[in-house]
Amino acid sequence: GEIALTEDVVLDQPLKVQGNLTIDLNGKTLSGAFAKGAGAVVEVADGLTVEIVGGTIKSTSENGDAAINNAGTLVLKNVVIEGAPLADGGYSAYAVISSGNVVIEEGTTVSADRGCLKFSGAGETVINGGHFTNNDIGTRSLTSHVVDVEDDGTHKLTINGGTFEHLHSATSG
Repeated sequence: GEIALTEDVVLDQPLKVQGNLTIDLNGKTLSGAFAKGAGAVVEVADGLTVEIVGGTIKSTSENGDAAINNAGTLVLKNVVIEGAPLADGGYSAYAVISSGNVVIEEGTTVSADRGCLKFSGAGETVINGGHFTNNDIGTRSLTSHVVDVEDDGTHKLTINGGTFEHLHSATSG
């Protein structure tokens, strides 16, 4: 199906996609404040295809969960994704976490305090442009990554363009 937002939406529980879907954010913001481990703002199950276009997805809970957790196939076009903010004594999940397939098109922006993109499993990711930034969080010591491929080497990552910035001054990754 297809969903088009007509106004900003603040979720009180994660959006667990149940079928193949196009989400047209229509310039609006879809957000949620979920603790790490409680669920991402948008969750895509294995075997499903979800295309998200034209707006913002934001995780707002300090040290919270991802904006998107994907186990299926995810296509991002002209989307702004903001990961959960860091707070003292903890750390947030990456903005986008995927064990499935991802296509990121030019015009997409992902920013986060801890990490932008985390991939694992036997999926495939193709980045065709975009802007990916780990925000500057000052002198806090933290392992972080703009892109993290974490597995036994089976996830395939192809980067055809884009800007990747790691602005942390006191981190590794």
